[in-house]
Formats: sequence, C-alpha cells, structure tokens
Amino acid sequence: KQWYQRRVAITAGTDSQVYTVAPVLFPRLIQLFQTETFGPGTRARVLSIFATFTTLISHMDSVDNAANENLLFPVLPGLVDTTIVLIGTPASDKIDYKLQTECVNFLSKLVQTFPKQMGDKVSSALPVLWQLLTKNAEDHITTVVNNPDHVEDDVDSDGSEIGFGPLVQAIFEFIQALTERKKYKAMIRKVLPDVLFYLITYLSIPEYQMELWNEDPEMYVEDDDEDRMNYTVRTGAMEL
Repeated sequence: KQWYQRRVAITAGTDSQVYTVAPVLFPRLIQLFQTETFGPGTRARVLSIFATFTTLISHMDSVDNAANENLLFPVLPGLVDTTIVLIGTPASDKIDYKLQTECVNFLSKLVQTFPKQMGDKVSSALPVLWQLLTKNAEDHITTVVNNPDHVEDDVDSDGSEIGFGPLVQAIFEFIQALTERKKYKAMIRKVLPDVLFYLITYLSIPEYQMELWNEDPEMYVEDDDEDRMNYTVRTGAMEL
C-alpha cells in the first residue's frame, strides 16, 4: 500500500510518466480492488489511489485529448460495476462502511468529471443508493435520534469517521452532484418528493436535544455551528 502511495506522489509530478505507469499499475490496482481476500480498508485505499489518477488524467486531457480515451475509459466500466456491487453488499462491520463510502465518493467524482460517459452507470447506481438511504432511515431514527446512549462513529487511522453516518453524507453529495448536471436533473426531479421526505427524516434531532435548545437558544447556535464544522448527517441533509 505504501508503495502505491509513493508511486502516486511521483507520478503526480510528471504527466508524461502516466502513460508509462498507468498501463502497468491500473490492472494491478483493479485486481486488488476486485479481490475479496483483501480487507475493505485496503480496497478503499486502492480506490482512493485510482481516484487520484482519475483526477490527474482528466486534467491532462486539456492538453492531450486522447488521455481519457486511452487511459481511463477502457477500464472505468468494469471498475464502476464493482463499486456499485460493493455499495449494495450489506455491511457486516463498520470498516465495510469505509469501503462503501469510498465507492460512493468515487462515483460522485466520475459524475462531476465524466457526466456523459456515466449515464448508464448512474441509472444502475441510483436504485442501490436509494435502497441504502431509505432502508436505513428508520434505523437512523432508532439508533441515533431516539437513542440517548448513541456513540459517535469510529475514527480510522487517517482520522476519518467510519460508519453509516459518513456513508449517508456521501450519498447526499452524490445526489448533489447529479443536481448540478443538466443531464441528470430530470432523474432527481421525478423522485423529488420522496427525496425530500427522507431528507426530513435525516434532519431529525433527539427529543432531549430539542429540550436543551428550547431552554438555552444560545446552545442551539453553538451546537449548530459545531455541526456545520463537523459535517454531520443532519447538516448534510440540510445542505442538500
């Protein structure tokens, strides 16, 4: 894993190296990502590295029109199919959410960078993401909103939260990415009432929190500012 990170750092400095490195590195990265024997944390890191290359190559395309066509487009369809499968695979541990979150973030990047090429893949991803968002809304109310003993999500070695909360936030950002592209606005417009319903669900706050805020409005201002700094599920829903 450290070797891949060093390779990315070296490659990022020289565009010409990408044409040498990518054909060798991409098949290995994809193999690692698609192999179940590697843990979800490692596979999430591999996808993050691939996302770095995606950004680099998309920027190269401004001076080399064939960069995306030659380096990315041949491998992206299979890679995206795997990310959609992983997003739809039930999580058995919190670290699984890290992988799913990275997958959703990767899809968001592709929608923003290659909206034309992602058309069919978005159609495949939306039902999977929608099921995650709706299926877990009730659990969110039970385990977070109505649970005074709720414990915040764990943090990984990079200091990033891992759990269902960050995954929901990533899905919100994916929907936001769709609304910013004319090609996909019609998709969201068709389900807008349902989206709003679930956004309101994720906006819910615990009853004890409401009582505290009613008693001390200044605490509401302080807590709301802190939420916006930390980007919680509630603030993600509010922004969307």
